[in-house]
Amino acid sequence: MEKESIEKLTETLYRVTERMDDREALKWKLRERALELGDIYRKTERDLTIRDEENRARALASIISMLELASSTTYVARINFDVLVREYRLLNEEKKEEKSEKEEPLVRIRYASLGGDKIVVMPSPAEFEKNEILMPQERGDGQAERQKRILACLENGNSISIGELMQIFGSQVSEKTIQRDLNDLMIRGSVKAAGDKRWRKYSIIAS
Repeated sequence: MEKESIEKLTETLYRVTERMDDREALKWKLRERALELGDIYRKTERDLTIRDEENRARALASIISMLELASSTTYVARINFDVLVREYRLLNEEKKEEKSEKEEPLVRIRYASLGGDKIVVMPSPAEFEKNEILMPQERGDGQAERQKRILACLENGNSISIGELMQIFGSQVSEKTIQRDLNDLMIRGSVKAAGDKRWRKYSIIAS
């Protein structure tokens, strides 16, 4: 859907700039940036690089800036440029939200145990504050029982997502509470996480 959107947006930009004088440098710069942006959006998630993300943000900002300039320096109706500016800004906001959702809030640490070194996934310092993670001495009523139930669900090598745990606990427990319990279990070295945020699964760390 994202690729289709950028294709339609590029096509619209070409139609609007067609009305601009060929001597207008903005006409060709806008088209060049639009094509550059289209090439980036046509890449798969696996092929995207950090440089692509930087170029995407730069191209979007450049297109929006030039459209705003063109709206006041050409004879083309301003509303055409206003619509394009709005659509490119929406595209930029959608990408920011998508990036925010995909950001990995966890970091890996290594600690020693009797059974040898283990890799444990635990929240970063910023995530402690964000999720209001409670240390063991600050646990509220029912937390110990919830965590026992979570560990029971993970017995025999099972792995489970937050969504699946919410179905098990029902409406009595919020997603944020389950996330806090899982974070606490990871800090204590009982549970590990694997996978990206949307598809993350939790499992017991074998002793």
